[in-house]
Amino acid sequence: MALIVQKYGGTRSATPERICNVARRILETQRAGNQVVAVVSAMSGVTNNLIDLANAVLEESHRT
Repeated sequence: MALIVQKYGGTRSATPERICNVARRILETQRAGNQVVAVVSAMSGVTNNLIDLANAVLEESHRT
């Protein structure tokens, strides 16, 4: 039994259909007899929004 690490995010998790495709791939890997670690990162556009928010907080903290 192999340990397989799969990483998904960005456009791969941008829509419900794509999220279902990711889930299918994870299940297929598991059903093939492997242990699976699935790493899921932010959906498309979320990381940029978080960076913008962090920068806004940083700017605000410098004003006070």
